[in-house]
Amino acid sequence: MMNNDRNIMLDLQDLWNSVMKLEAEAERSRKSIALWESRNRELAAETAKAENDYKNINLKIKQEELDLTSIESRIEKSETRRNMLKSERELEALDSELSRLREDRDSRETSVFTMMEKSDELKTRLDELKVELAESEVQTARDIESLKQKIVTLTGESQAARKNFSELRESLSPAVKSRFEKLIVSKDGIAIAKLNGETCTHCNCLVPSSVASGLQKNSYATCTNCGRFLYQG
Repeated sequence: MMNNDRNIMLDLQDLWNSVMKLEAEAERSRKSIALWESRNRELAAETAKAENDYKNINLKIKQEELDLTSIESRIEKSETRRNMLKSERELEALDSELSRLREDRDSRETSVFTMMEKSDELKTRLDELKVELAESEVQTARDIESLKQKIVTLTGESQAARKNFSELRESLSPAVKSRFEKLIVSKDGIAIAKLNGETCTHCNCLVPSSVASGLQKNSYATCTNCGRFLYQG
């Protein structure tokens, strides 16, 4: 029975290792999908922001141009009215107003020129982002579909391995089965480890010489440190 349990445990460990490997790969694929989707959302958000910035700056340019038109009109009217003024005080007041209007006009013209340059930069960046987003959406859809198919395959293989594991587990003797089940569901998923000389390859600790010397080729023992089943390779 001991020899039989040893061999079954080794087969079970191999099956469980396969389950863990398949499920880990499936989880990595799910994380890859989440990462691609997240990157796409970020790129879409960046594109939307660039488009909004582009629209806003052009609205500001239009408003500044309307204000400039109004200021030019006021300057023309003030210059026409100036020719009709005779009072020195009125002339000084009007000249001061004209000076302020011209400064305002010049400042707004500079502002419009600067915003137009910025608008051109935003348009270039927006066009680049739209192309990048379109290409990314196509590539992401293709990659995600491939990953989903991979997950389906991995899940099927994992379920099959789990089924084989569950069926073979019933072949263990009751006492061994109970301990084996507790160990296999531990964090590292190792229930049986190879004894290398007098060292457990799971915890890298030495076992008593009596345990090592008494372990035969087709039997098993227990690590006095980590509690794993031990076997001779």
